[in-house]
Amino acid sequence: FPKLTRNDFLQEGHRLQFAKLDDPSSELKFEGVVFNEMKGAMASQGSRYTRALSAELFEKSTYHHNSGGDPVNIPELTHEDLRE
Repeated sequence: FPKLTRNDFLQEGHRLQFAKLDDPSSELKFEGVVFNEMKGAMASQGSRYTRALSAELFEKSTYHHNSGGDPVNIPELTHEDLRE
């Protein structure tokens, strides 16, 4: 990911933005293409169950990991972490 700029990361990964873009007194919410896609992908109980089952069944395999990232953990990722 060496060519992913910080601004691209903020657009594609996650960022905080005002719920009403033109109102800085509105609440802050997480946004970002990947963050929103993964929220949708993990929205159903079936998806969460399948993900948890795969993590247990394939403990030493790449199937152990959620390739798109868990929406709970995505906000912790930094641009620097991704580049490493």
